Amino acid sequence: MGCRLHVASKYDVRYAQVEYFNWLIEEFYHILDALDICYNGELYDYSFEVSREDWRAGMGKIATLNVQKPEVRREIEESLKRVELTPERMLEIMDEYLRAADPSNNYLNFSFF
Repeated sequence: MGCRLHVASKYDVRYAQVEYFNWLIEEFYHILDALDICYNGELYDYSFEVSREDWRAGMGKIATLNVQKPEVRREIEESLKRVELTPERMLEIMDEYLRAADPSNNYLNFSFF
């Protein structure tokens, strides 16, 4: 097995239909951290990727917020409060991003620009 070089055949960046996180990069990262969603790159990079698996796991944490450990629940609620979002609205936004992402890629690509 070798380490093969890959090149993308198509790179199509679209502006998100849900514009809630415009100019809220720090707050977005706080939510990712609260949901224990791993992302590639350095903290507060303007472009990064999140695996679909981690994204869905984060959605699951919000969907089951009432049964999460108190400290986990508190951290998630505080991160959402910073951006004045309810858990239900955040779940809708996350679902929209998931549906907007390239279905042939196992990662959601995010860019702030």
